[in-house]
Amino acid sequence: ATLTSVSSYRSLHTLTATDLDSSPLNYAQLSDNTFRSNFSEELRLSGRLLDSKLDWVVGGYYYYEKANEAALVALAPGLTAALEAFPGPLDGSPISNPKAPGGPGNPINKQLDLNFTHNNNQITQSLAGFGDVTFRLTDVFRFSGGLRYTHDIKQLQSNSTLTNSPGFALPEVNKN
Repeated sequence: ATLTSVSSYRSLHTLTATDLDSSPLNYAQLSDNTFRSNFSEELRLSGRLLDSKLDWVVGGYYYYEKANEAALVALAPGLTAALEAFPGPLDGSPISNPKAPGGPGNPINKQLDLNFTHNNNQITQSLAGFGDVTFRLTDVFRFSGGLRYTHDIKQLQSNSTLTNSPGFALPEVNKN
């Protein structure tokens, strides 16, 4: 009998920044920080019986993947700072009781900041068992049959949060 092991490990860490509106204006930006790793192992035991007329294989497979993504989307970055530069609210209302954005310290200015974070944490696991037999009836004809059972588990935790804070920085990602 022959024992075969096929093992694999991969990891990937990406940092990306994207201009979402693809215009010359600084209107929509995406900053994404992703970490992904996976491991797999397959074990096979194979052999021949009955004067090499019967080939057989039995085995198992395991897969585990973890992915974490942290993204920051900024729509109209710099709008709050621009509104703060005006001497007062754009509609002329008093800064002590503003009815419109504009003016230093105006609480309406920050409400127009459309920055939000988006986080995904995903785990995928797969476990399988399999077997296969091939019987040589003649030198030309063979009979083959096999079975495989796979059990998958997938978990995803996702959330988005409106940050209402000015600025554009790359978020941290959980690598654990």
